[in-house]
Amino acid sequence: MQAILEALDAQLAAAERVMQRLTVLRLLCATGEDRFASHATEELEAALDRLACAELARATAVAEVTGDADTTLATIAEVVDEPTAATLRARGERLRATAREFEQLRRVARHDAGRAHARTVTHLEGLLGRDDAADAYGGESALPAPCVPVRRL
Repeated sequence: MQAILEALDAQLAAAERVMQRLTVLRLLCATGEDRFASHATEELEAALDRLACAELARATAVAEVTGDADTTLATIAEVVDEPTAATLRARGERLRATAREFEQLRRVARHDAGRAHARTVTHLEGLLGRDDAADAYGGESALPAPCVPVRRL
């Protein structure tokens, strides 16, 4: 039983650390500071990709070993005393709440990362012109269609 509680605590702590990091990156993307936006956007995308891979691996492992996690917690709760069952339910609910918060934060962070990318591209176009910005940014296909009129230098 102690091992299960420790595993739940470890998952919750890991999820909370990732959410703190995503919150910081999201704030950097939202600042509008070009020096932060590009780096934060890249780091945010990498963090989201790593987290998605880790979450997929974890979900696969849980499904293979225990079947449905809620069913497993319910089964365990039936054979332990009520205080332990209440602790398990509370920690399971905290994990689910953290997962819901993470999904919401991930949606917002992806949106902010897209906006930061657009700001960086618009800034480059303003400095260099669209054609030169496309060359500097990796080719025409790397740039989205302009959403604001661009002043040529």
